[in-house]
Amino acid sequence: MKYVTTFITSLILFVSTSNNLNINEETNRKTIEHAVFDGNEGDLFFFTDENDRAVTIKDDDAILFKNFNHQANYYVGRKFNIIIKNNELINNVCESKSITQIELSKN
Repeated sequence: MKYVTTFITSLILFVSTSNNLNINEETNRKTIEHAVFDGNEGDLFFFTDENDRAVTIKDDDAILFKNFNHQANYYVGRKFNIIIKNNELINNVCESKSITQIELSKN
């Protein structure tokens, strides 16, 4: 009986710890909603967030706009939702490989 109780307790502890890890993984991302695309210069792409802070994304590998129908400059003035890996946005600058998702905003 002692072993069964220990097993059940260990199982409950494991499941509760696993759930917390998933929650932390989801919150380990920074979301910038409604960032306006201001244009690009070479491999630097410039956005302005809702608080009028500049966000710069360096795209050496040309992957930022690869899933869109048009070249980047077509989207100047449009709003985007951007999800960035945790701790990758330093002084509002990051690499394009730090972007986990970029999509046109519905608003």
